[in-house]
Amino acid sequence: MKSTMVHALYKGRRYEICDITVRGKSPVGRFIEGLGKEDQQKLTALLQRTANEGLPANREKFKKIEDDLFEFKSFQVRVFCTICGPRIILIYGVIKKKDRHDRADIDKAKRLMKEAGLEVKKEERNGKQKLVTKKD
Repeated sequence: MKSTMVHALYKGRRYEICDITVRGKSPVGRFIEGLGKEDQQKLTALLQRTANEGLPANREKFKKIEDDLFEFKSFQVRVFCTICGPRIILIYGVIKKKDRHDRADIDKAKRLMKEAGLEVKKEERNGKQKLVTKKD
């Protein structure tokens, strides 16, 4: 049995929003459950809208952190994710209280990505790296 799995949360016209389960627990699911009702609704609406309409152009809602790591943003609520073809895979959620992310949060998101079998191929084509999954 795999200790880390990727499974779908929302399937829209443009993307399938997925999250990872690590040793039977979803880091993003637990994070969302711990949010207040209003924050849960805002984040859920953002994810569903992204699944149907595509990535938000507004940097106040979605932005690249580094390499293949991105974040959905709703005020102080942040959910780290990565994009793998038609899938957006949610990795880890935090409440951001400073101007910059804590390095430990970014490192944890990257560690969870690696544990889930998500990695960047070293070969580049047309100046772009390709993200692939080893596990599914």
